[in-house]
Amino acid sequence: MFYSPRKKLAVFRAALWGATQCGKTETLKGLISQLPREVTRGNWLDYADIPERDTELFLEYVPVRLGHIKEADVMLELFAPHADQAGLEVWLKLVSGADGIIIVVDSRTSRLARNLASLRRLRQLLVAANRSLERMPSVCQFNKRDAPDALPLEVLERAIDLRIAPGVGTVATRQMGLVDVVQVLSKLLVRTL
Repeated sequence: MFYSPRKKLAVFRAALWGATQCGKTETLKGLISQLPREVTRGNWLDYADIPERDTELFLEYVPVRLGHIKEADVMLELFAPHADQAGLEVWLKLVSGADGIIIVVDSRTSRLARNLASLRRLRQLLVAANRSLERMPSVCQFNKRDAPDALPLEVLERAIDLRIAPGVGTVATRQMGLVDVVQVLSKLLVRTL
């Protein structure tokens, strides 16, 4: 967290983590289109102007203004590097600098093994950064709840086994539940102020 008493500004950073094609990009796109412009003002990323993925590292970023809390202007910076392009050192820097994590889980049955492998990788990166998932404000975003082969939430929660992280069901392509994810994480982060 960055905090400046002089500027009365607090900035939290949260990484979106998940297996490839779990919905991180759709989550950020959905937040941009769903939240009022004054809340996401300053976002340099206009998805409509990006015809295809660049082959270089592509950092997706959305700033969200949370308002005034304890006389400080509070901002949440959400970011996710493009999973296929991000190397270990990039993820290590991003995760070690994050104040919170949104773990995006693909609800489809066929993706359970990838979700679990992705979570193991996150834990390894946090250990390398002398951090622990159990000590970080975290939210599980159970995405693609509209998929015909979506696992029941109870099954996903048991498989993922993150008792410390609240879970929120979402459908990012329909912008369902995305604001709830941000609200839950924001509350956890603001407690650290």
